[in-house]
Amino acid sequence: AAPAADRFRVAVALAVPVFFWSVGADADPDLALDGWYDAVLGQWWYSLVVVAASAVYGTARTRAAGLVLVALVVPLLSASTGQQSRQVIFTAVLASSLLRTSPRPGGGGVGPMWIVRLVQLQLTVLYLVNALAKMTPGYLRGDVLAGLSIMRPNFLVDLSAGHVSVAGFDLPVQVLAIASVVIELFLAFALWHPALRWPAAMAGLGFHLALTRVVDIHLLVWATLFLYLPFLLDWRAQEVRSGGWRGWRCRR
Repeated sequence: AAPAADRFRVAVALAVPVFFWSVGADADPDLALDGWYDAVLGQWWYSLVVVAASAVYGTARTRAAGLVLVALVVPLLSASTGQQSRQVIFTAVLASSLLRTSPRPGGGGVGPMWIVRLVQLQLTVLYLVNALAKMTPGYLRGDVLAGLSIMRPNFLVDLSAGHVSVAGFDLPVQVLAIASVVIELFLAFALWHPALRWPAAMAGLGFHLALTRVVDIHLLVWATLFLYLPFLLDWRAQEVRSGGWRGWRCRR
């Protein structure tokens, strides 16, 4: 089987053209970069991104190709459409560019492992911060969700009545609010535990698919799920050099 680093690199190469689609994109109005998107960051720039993404796995100098890819996608982080999803997946793009293609002579792996841990920590922080931010009386009562559902145009259901129909049953919005906090707290920690990793991934997939029925957050759902990959790949210790950080060496 291909090493985890290779599979991770291939996944990133396939994901970048999707998440960093720039043709017709607009810059964040607060950054005053509209001229750049019109004059520079159009179709030909996106073509360079696709070529660089392909080269990350298709050449022997994957680190050089990866750093070129990083440089190409950095200006696209300011696109107003899908900005959050681009920022979430950017760490994975950077990590894949720093992993070596093959083990070093005389031992050492394709690591270092701390690069992978950085992506994993990003997902943990994402879930943990979201859960802690929601732990307010207003949110846990369902009031915040109910209010947002009528104020924000990206909500797909109206929760202002205090309940929502799920599979023919009226479910209180308060239950949804509490469940979202519990699930995100669970995912923040369970993905680190080998015995819970796959059940947590399945729970996370179900949670995010259900979320797409409630609110439209563009590609952020899929960018978040993409960050599960570093947890699910088999980062064997002989493949990934710890770089002297023993506590960060992978143990399965």
